[in-house]
Amino acid sequence: MDFTYFNFYALFLILAILVGIIVFDIFLRKCHISKFHIIILNLLFLILIPLFSLLLTILENYLIRHKLVFGFSSYGGLIGMILALYIFCMVFKYNKSLFFKHVFLCLPLMYSIGKIGCFLVGCCYGIQYNGFGSIKYLTSRGAPLNVNLFPIQLVESIIFLVIFLFLLKMLKKDNKLFIGLTLIICGAAKFALEFLRASWNYRISFTQCISLILIIIGIYMIIRRSNEKSYSYKNRK
Repeated sequence: MDFTYFNFYALFLILAILVGIIVFDIFLRKCHISKFHIIILNLLFLILIPLFSLLLTILENYLIRHKLVFGFSSYGGLIGMILALYIFCMVFKYNKSLFFKHVFLCLPLMYSIGKIGCFLVGCCYGIQYNGFGSIKYLTSRGAPLNVNLFPIQLVESIIFLVIFLFLLKMLKKDNKLFIGLTLIICGAAKFALEFLRASWNYRISFTQCISLILIIIGIYMIIRRSNEKSYSYKNRK
């Protein structure tokens, strides 16, 4: 076992989840949610985010590569986070719309932090590349050694941090299209960046399929919201 690999990977995964929970908790306290309920929701996050992140990775590799591979998927984490929120709102009778904007705000920040861990250990590495900013791993369990690679993990980290800051600014304006726009922006970014990953094999990947689904859902939500606004405006007239 390469403990350096494990520690960096696990460290930034845990850090991403904790930072996401802290940012979300700040919102919950502003909404005067009880401390007991906040603790329960955080426990659900801590259980379901890593669990579904792991399960989706196992499922993807088993269906596509026909082998058992352990790792953590960002989209699996998204499923776990949404499921935790649904369970919480159903049990304690909260309005789901009150929480979902802020959950989706946290996601790009969590992904940005998690990708630093991927960069440090060499997993999810980029295509071979000799231009500006190329990196070379001298020791890694995930990436090929002594080969110039595109630093896709760092690029993802920076892009999703920028997305988080943009969404934070947009959220302050109380934009009714926030969730739909978030799905489109994050889905499009993930879809495009996948082409720069070494694992991409000139076919739409499993991750890109999920990205397309999220983009379609986001477009549907925006159209639905826009129609609701138009209908409301006509009724007032």
